[in-house]
Amino acid sequence: MTGGNTRYDEILQFSIVDLYKGVVFNEYIKPRKCKSWKDTEAIHHITPEMVKDCFTINAHQATIKNLFKHADMVIGYGIENDLRFMKKDKIFVGKNTIMIYKNLFHEFIAMIIICLA
Repeated sequence: MTGGNTRYDEILQFSIVDLYKGVVFNEYIKPRKCKSWKDTEAIHHITPEMVKDCFTINAHQATIKNLFKHADMVIGYGIENDLRFMKKDKIFVGKNTIMIYKNLFHEFIAMIIICLA
């Protein structure tokens, strides 16, 4: 994101990893309105130059929606914020999708490791 305010800021990178297939989507996103994001650039190192020739989120909506339509579970750290930005761009996770947020994330990973061991 160019920042944390859904009113003004926009998605800069969108990635989806499938547990079985690995990375199924990973794209830089050109913001529609934001032209600079110095604070975020210092953290994530995504510059305006890196996204200037990329597509906006609109071009990827169908692909992203289709991937989430088939998701049984979404796991992430801090995804509450990501979900707010996705909602702004009319990208929704399926109604029956299980959401695991940062407070449960480490327990879930430990459970997967134990189950696989």
